[in-house]
Amino acid sequence: MNPIRTLLFQFLFLLLLNSNVFCQGYRNLDYNTVDDSLCELTVNIHRELPNYIFSIFFVFDTLDNTKKVTRIEVRRESSNRIIQYLKMPIEISRFNPDRCFAADMNFDGYSDLLIGYNDGSAGGQYCVWLYRPKTGKFIFNNDLSDLRDPDPDSTTKTITSYYASGISGCSIYTHCIKNYKLILLREEETENDIKTNQSIKTIKIFRNGKIISIKVDTTSF
Repeated sequence: MNPIRTLLFQFLFLLLLNSNVFCQGYRNLDYNTVDDSLCELTVNIHRELPNYIFSIFFVFDTLDNTKKVTRIEVRRESSNRIIQYLKMPIEISRFNPDRCFAADMNFDGYSDLLIGYNDGSAGGQYCVWLYRPKTGKFIFNNDLSDLRDPDPDSTTKTITSYYASGISGCSIYTHCIKNYKLILLREEETENDIKTNQSIKTIKIFRNGKIISIKVDTTSF
């Protein structure tokens, strides 16, 4: 097969891989668009807790047809009392309720909130708020919000993220999470060289923040 065509197939596969279809830990949310400045998300955090309602206020930009989030209010479904205003260290300028999900990102048995803020070709990114059962509050997590398409695996208690760099290659990272901080366990980088028709895959294994093994494989395409 033509090497360029092979790389294009790989790139298309990565785009599919980065779609939410492959993020098995994600759960779609029910939402209600109240008016042209408010959308309400309904989230079930835990089977023994009442649903939470997230009222997302935004302003509509007519120039580029986008919605910029201005504030997020939190209340329980059984009450109209606002219990929290979510902190937003990252601007959400292209709000889309179809890119809002619930997932247990730190494997504590409680669902957390994800709201997409970047859907670039390198991979989607989400503002992630972790639910703290002791306080009943949602706390923004910088580490998880930096990842691209973070996919939690409840079996291995790990989070896999993907970074696509077009036909030139991709990176896949595996983390665990401890005390709300990410710990890198594995890094897999693939570089495609069109000139030599070779694909170089480098796998690094980490322990306590240090590389303990490196494996390099080279294949032709």
